[in-house]
Amino acid sequence: GPLPHLRPPRPAEETTMVLDPFTQRSLELLAPLRPESQLTVFSVLNRTKTPMGRRLLRRWLLSPLRDRKAIEARLDAVEALMAAAAWEPLGDLLRRTCDLPRLLGRVGTGSLRPVDLVALRRSLEVVPQLELQLQSLAESLPERLSLLQGALAAAPAGLREEIQRALMEAPPPDPKEGGLIKPGYSETLDRLRQEIHSLRKRIVQLEQKERARTGISTLKVGYNRVLGYFLEVTKPHLQKVPPEWRRRQSLSTSERFVTPELEGLAHRLTQAEEEARALEQELFFKLCAKVKEELSALARLGEALAELDVLRSLAEVAHRGGYSRPRFTQRPLLRIREGRHPVVETVTDFVPNDLEMGEEVHLAVVTGPNMAGKSVFLRQVALIALLAQMGSFVPAKEAELPILDRIYTRVGASDALAGGLSTFMAEMNEAAQIISGATPRSLVILDELGRGTSTHDGLALAWAIARHLAQSIRCKTLFATHFRELARLADEIPGVINLHVAVREWQGEVIFLHQVQPGVAERAYGVEVAKLAQLPPPVLEEAEHKLAQLEREAPLPRQPSQQLPLFGPEEHPVVAELRKLSPEELTPLQALEVLFRLKDLVERDKKKP
Repeated sequence: GPLPHLRPPRPAEETTMVLDPFTQRSLELLAPLRPESQLTVFSVLNRTKTPMGRRLLRRWLLSPLRDRKAIEARLDAVEALMAAAAWEPLGDLLRRTCDLPRLLGRVGTGSLRPVDLVALRRSLEVVPQLELQLQSLAESLPERLSLLQGALAAAPAGLREEIQRALMEAPPPDPKEGGLIKPGYSETLDRLRQEIHSLRKRIVQLEQKERARTGISTLKVGYNRVLGYFLEVTKPHLQKVPPEWRRRQSLSTSERFVTPELEGLAHRLTQAEEEARALEQELFFKLCAKVKEELSALARLGEALAELDVLRSLAEVAHRGGYSRPRFTQRPLLRIREGRHPVVETVTDFVPNDLEMGEEVHLAVVTGPNMAGKSVFLRQVALIALLAQMGSFVPAKEAELPILDRIYTRVGASDALAGGLSTFMAEMNEAAQIISGATPRSLVILDELGRGTSTHDGLALAWAIARHLAQSIRCKTLFATHFRELARLADEIPGVINLHVAVREWQGEVIFLHQVQPGVAERAYGVEVAKLAQLPPPVLEEAEHKLAQLEREAPLPRQPSQQLPLFGPEEHPVVAELRKLSPEELTPLQALEVLFRLKDLVERDKKKP
């Protein structure tokens, strides 16, 4: 049959941000990357009180909006609920409502139960209280809350009263069992129930009368589904049984009999009970039909309750987490002050960080050792943008953001490995998807791209991909890497900045400051991080020895201000000049001139900044 409460889905890509499965997974929106962890972005945001609210929060998280007006409307509602500290009283009321969308699904399939109608009635009883609570927030409600209040006001109060009058407070699960309609609701049913009560009373009186007439002290009336009503006599009193009684069943200790009078009463009683049950079932189905008539209004009410639950959940999280309202701009800039990761900050003392990517900045190359916090920083930027567009306050002191059309992340390749792809192939597949799908309104997060192959190949590909994103697509890109050579991009093309995660060495140990600062990381600190992982001392000593040897053979500059060569150290001009010489062909005078020229090259090199 028709299901008017079901609405066709809107085309998602036109109205919502695109989040591919890789992005959903790497940002830990619904599932943690590590199985032992239980925390996700959803678990942090989820303070909902109803199943329908939880489902809607999940949809909002996976489908952030792209319409600025709709986003601001959600933020206005969250701000109003925060200002009035209304999340607790609203939560207490919403907790008493049922899962209305699921219940309405049973209406469409004709499988409503009496307990469903009782749950619906209790939910409808809460609606006026929710409406009053919203009215008390402010004289002028924000647009979304005003619409929700309208949906609450349109709830079918008459249906609530009808169910209240009709159904028992605790009806049986099956309407065929009877006993679910209240007295006074149906005159016909009341008459049948009166008749049933009278007949049962006469059967009890019959037991007393026959016991007195026959002198059988143990005589009693019994009932079962097979025999119906009967008189039970124990074996010692069988000689007192009148001849007109008809035997129905013999047991080891007793005999069961019926009399014409008992059969007559039992027949009339059974008939009345069947009529009453049939009438109750008919009345229940009429109630279900009335619910079906209000299906559209109830569907709107269910949507309103779910949205109110999500908005109050976001208000509670924002209040308890110290979140702020994001600001949106039409300009392609991304500015975050004291941003935090919503999940990580719940389990550790978090160091907030700033990010400034102006209109002309398209790529931020982030360097630093493992465990310094590069990946957390990248993810928190993506999550702040995502939360803002779903209509939530964000974990930052301030945030000014563009409206993004999609977020891409390239982090890890464990799922691809399980699918039979190499790490490098998985990286390239995902990079290809990003390059083909990203637009100037996209945010791209790349973490350690290019590590799945040789150093030179990986660096070359990372360089080319980063340059293409910054120069050709011009989307906002954060690129975390151990290839410090990528910092040269800032010197070669406009719109590139270098950031690094600060580290300090103290008495031979590495201290991670988790602060993101301008510039390039001085060192990778790989051996120091290995010490923290408690690798055996002989292994660490060998690593330190080999590192020193490699740095002597191909030293890398330590200062962030120095230009970094793309593929290893650049050859000194003096060395280049010497390679061109053929000493055996030089006269003493020519050799002296060459010596002065080489000395001049050395002096000029010293004067370079």
